[in-house]
Amino acid sequence: MLYSYDFKYFTTKFGLNYSYNYVTNGYSESEKEINNTLAKHKLYVYGNIGGRLGKLNYTIGVGGRFEAISNDDKSMQSMRPNVFASISHPVLKRAVVSLNYTYMPSLPSLFNFSEVIQTIDDISLQTGNLNIKPSEFHNTKLSLRSMIWKLNASLTAEYSRTSKPLVNVWEYDSDPESKYYDKFISRTGNGKYQDCINLQMDIATQRFFNCFALFGQFGWNRYCISGLGEYKYTLSKLYASLGLNAAIKNFSIISKYDILPRHSVYGLSVSRNSGSFYIGGNWRYKNITAGIIAGNFFTRKANHVKTTYISSVRPMTQEYYIKDFSNMVELTFQYNIDFGKRYGRSNRSLFGEKIDRGVNNAY
Repeated sequence: MLYSYDFKYFTTKFGLNYSYNYVTNGYSESEKEINNTLAKHKLYVYGNIGGRLGKLNYTIGVGGRFEAISNDDKSMQSMRPNVFASISHPVLKRAVVSLNYTYMPSLPSLFNFSEVIQTIDDISLQTGNLNIKPSEFHNTKLSLRSMIWKLNASLTAEYSRTSKPLVNVWEYDSDPESKYYDKFISRTGNGKYQDCINLQMDIATQRFFNCFALFGQFGWNRYCISGLGEYKYTLSKLYASLGLNAAIKNFSIISKYDILPRHSVYGLSVSRNSGSFYIGGNWRYKNITAGIIAGNFFTRKANHVKTTYISSVRPMTQEYYIKDFSNMVELTFQYNIDFGKRYGRSNRSLFGEKIDRGVNNAY
C-alpha cells in the first residue's frame, strides 16, 4: 500500500507493506521422521519527502522494519529503522554531483533459521541457527556526472559496510560419542563485518555520424571480510568492459566484451566469472525482424566460474564451465501481427487529472 501527495515545494510518500511466509519440511533420519515448521512475519512502514531548495535536490526516507521468526516452539523478533538520504547539485555548466546514503537491516531467510541437520554428502552436513542476528547494511555513494561535447562520463566512489554479515562456517565434529562424529558441519552464523570500496568510471559517446556509439566501464573493487577472530580476508581487483552499438537505417549492431571480469564476494565465497563476449545484428522491415547474435568465440570454457570458500577447517575451491555456451550462434525471426485497436498508456488517478496524484505506480 502506497500513498503520495504533492505540496507546493515538496512531495511526500507514505506506505505500508506486510508479508507472511510459512513452510513445513519433512525429513527422515535413521528411519525417524522429523517435521520442521517455520514462519516469518514481516512488516515495513515507511515515508519519504523530496523536493528542491534553490538548485539543490533532496530526498529523505525513513522507515521501520519489524520481523518475527518462529521455528516450532522457538521464536525471535527484530525491529530496526531503515534510512535513505540523497542530495544532488549542479556544478559547472554540464555536471551534477550527488551524494547518497543508505542504511538497511536484513533478517535472514527461514532456511537460515532451521536447525535441522541436512546431508550434503558422505562427510558433509549443513544446518541453520536460530540465534543468528540481523545484518546491517551501510552504503555511502558519491558520484559526478557530466556531458562534454559528445561524451557522457560518470565518476563514482562508493563505500559499503555490512555489520554481522550472514556466513556459513565449517566445523568438525571430533566427539566419538556424537552421532555426527567425523563429519564436517556447515553452520549458519554472523561474521564481524564485510567492507567494500568501489571506484568506477563509465564513459559513453553519443552517436558519431548519427549511427555509432561507444561505451566503456572501468573500475576497482576492494573487499575486506572479518569474522570475530575466525578468519580475515582481503581482495583487490580491477574490472573493465567495452561495447559498441550502431544503427544504420533498418539495421542495428550490438556488441560487448569483458576485458577484465568482475570478482564478487558473498559471505565466505569468492567468485570469478570469465565474463562474456557477444556481437549481433538485427534487421527490421515493417512487421518483420530478423537477427543473429554470436557469443564466446574461440574458447571452450564459456561461462567459466571459479569459486573459493574461505575456511580454516575445510577450505574448498569449485570450478566449472558450460561448454555448450562457447562458439554459440543464435538466429531469430519475428513477425508482428497487428490486430485490434491501439490505445495510449495512461496513469491511474484518484482525481481524474492527467498525472497520478493519489497512487504511485513506480514501485
